[in-house]
Amino acid sequence: MQEKLSTEPRINLTHLILTLIGTTGLVLFILACRPSWSPDGKKVLYSYWDEGAQKSAVVLFDRKTRTSRVIFECSNPTKKSEEILAAQWTKDGARAIVVIPGGDGGIQILALPQNGQKPLRAFEIRKIGQAEDLAYFPLPQAGDQVFVTGADTRVRVNLETGEIYRKDDIEEKESLLYEAGGRVQYMRGIEAEETGEKEGEQAKKETDGQKQQDGPVAYEFGKLDEKDLSLHPTVTLRTEELKSKGIGGLTGFLDVELHNLKFAVAEDSDASETPKIVVIAKDGIEQTLNVGIKGKPYKIGNPQWSRDGKTIFVSALISDEKTKRTEFAVVEVPVDGSSTRLDRVDERPDEEMGNDYLAYVQIALSPDGKLIAAATGDLGNVKPERKGLFLLDLSKPNRPVNFYPAPTLPALPTAKKE
Repeated sequence: MQEKLSTEPRINLTHLILTLIGTTGLVLFILACRPSWSPDGKKVLYSYWDEGAQKSAVVLFDRKTRTSRVIFECSNPTKKSEEILAAQWTKDGARAIVVIPGGDGGIQILALPQNGQKPLRAFEIRKIGQAEDLAYFPLPQAGDQVFVTGADTRVRVNLETGEIYRKDDIEEKESLLYEAGGRVQYMRGIEAEETGEKEGEQAKKETDGQKQQDGPVAYEFGKLDEKDLSLHPTVTLRTEELKSKGIGGLTGFLDVELHNLKFAVAEDSDASETPKIVVIAKDGIEQTLNVGIKGKPYKIGNPQWSRDGKTIFVSALISDEKTKRTEFAVVEVPVDGSSTRLDRVDERPDEEMGNDYLAYVQIALSPDGKLIAAATGDLGNVKPERKGLFLLDLSKPNRPVNFYPAPTLPALPTAKKE
């Protein structure tokens, strides 16, 4: 089934709660809140919400000039709440992709030219699932194509030809798509009925003391066929196996290593007091890595493989119960099990670091592996001057952190008092 190219996008934003809580019970935080590096590593895209202007915007930060400028903005006059956009570069760096959630469970995709050599493209994908239940970003890319997944729909969009191909009523519900080495990978949770487990078998498990759990009974990883959008599993992990290795559960915070296509997945911080990074290869769990934080409560966010595959960087929130302050940090975790390193990026009172902070402030490693970016543009509980881009410099021994505030849009006129 194909859809026609939409040339005039309908800007009708609705509030996007960027968590995926599917019927499988798998809680996944893959948000529009991860900065996107240009292929040459010279520029960064991120989105933010300007409270004064009541607008959503996309910012382009230039590393050479250390300047920020807005390349896209939009507003919904019928709503007075935060609207979240998503932005990323195309693989050739010629366009910025902006994703806008729609009120009908669909999305708008804009491909904005950045060098003047390619035309603007606009696409509308209808009814792929409720915006508040799905997460759309980062969109995996392969060549000129981007891929979108919904509750029971998968879509392929060709940015050059304008073709939109969609596959509806898919059996494998609520998969998440990722990109690695020019290929599209996926992760999904499997429910008990998919495994062929009958009610009698479930009842016997409960009789034997194995209480039937809510949520997925297994996690499946594999590759997407980019032509017909079918899924091809490479490894399946049952939750019993995870528990036997001391793993409480998996999140959708993951990254795929480019050379050997290994998954680094963050353990569910709500299921473990000391969440770890789980490395999954084609034969299953290869290793679990402790992040080395001791003596304080902590949670971990999205991981990023180093370019040589020897290290995993992961974001973390570390609480100090005495001072009532929380530290946002990046932890360097060597795959060989040697000592970790923690670099603080920011620190604030606990009330400014909510439970969803690690979802809204994801990290992104630069193409050369020397910088880590994190943006606070979509946080709702921070002052306007604290919205912007953090850059952690991994190339220097002291690893300095620089902050670049988001541009301020013209504020809406205030109503005159009678």
